[in-house]
Amino acid sequence: SVVTPQMTDGTCLVNVSPQATGFTENWCQSIPDSTPVWGNAKYPACYPLGVPEWHPTENIVVTLPNPAECDVAVSDTWRIAGWFTTYVQLAPGAVFTPPPPTASAQSFIKIYRGSLLDVGNNGILRDDGRWETFVVTPPLGARSMRVPLSTDSIEAGQNGAAFVFFMAPTELLETPVTDMMSGPASIIEGPYSELLEWRTFRDRTGHDIFSEEFWNLAGILINNYDGSRLCYNQWWTVREDDPVDGGYHDHTDKVQNNTFAELHMTMYAATASAGMQTQLPHTMNLRTDANPSDV
Repeated sequence: SVVTPQMTDGTCLVNVSPQATGFTENWCQSIPDSTPVWGNAKYPACYPLGVPEWHPTENIVVTLPNPAECDVAVSDTWRIAGWFTTYVQLAPGAVFTPPPPTASAQSFIKIYRGSLLDVGNNGILRDDGRWETFVVTPPLGARSMRVPLSTDSIEAGQNGAAFVFFMAPTELLETPVTDMMSGPASIIEGPYSELLEWRTFRDRTGHDIFSEEFWNLAGILINNYDGSRLCYNQWWTVREDDPVDGGYHDHTDKVQNNTFAELHMTMYAATASAGMQTQLPHTMNLRTDANPSDV
């Protein structure tokens, strides 16, 4: 069996709750919904900061504690498309102890903020001989997010870290995804998981520009302790012959109530263009347009 992190593995707890019902302003109730969802007059003023226009309600909200008061924070664990999914926050220099490695599962990390030390040789090789892995990827390149089996502790860099820790059973990874309502894709468990539902993006948005096989599961809003948004998590997939492009997008004009950055992690690769890249510190990418200066 797979051993997953528990909330008690941290020095304090992570709050998990369903998004509150209703609107943030009284006048919002008099404005009708729009179809397609784009151009909704209630968005963004009537909804919590950071939720997307196409899924502004019925999200799960994960609120991280103040890292100044908590060295290690570990959330409850979800299973999403079969992957065990746990949110972790570390204060600067703090250490998270993952479950012991096992042949029955593989571990992965997706960093949301800060940096981690010696979780593989992805990132910057420091003068002291330690590898420091950041949120972003090498220029024009994907990187593996697999945690080496030799890793028995995960240490944050000098600015701390927030990340999601995944465990994927080996048997699951060997099972093809052929149907969104059965098999690996249908394994969804955890707090308020009834809010997590696979639907086509065409159905979610009411817009027929999206293919009938572009599926989306939303969503988990991750907030910092002060209520500011850290990130919004959604999961999506397409049939492997769908031409959807997962390359670099400038979405800075798409979210009116906050800045926007999108980072893709591939769980089951469906298309050849499924990652998004930017630059590591102290590197220069000469083969593509520079990222917008205000992103």
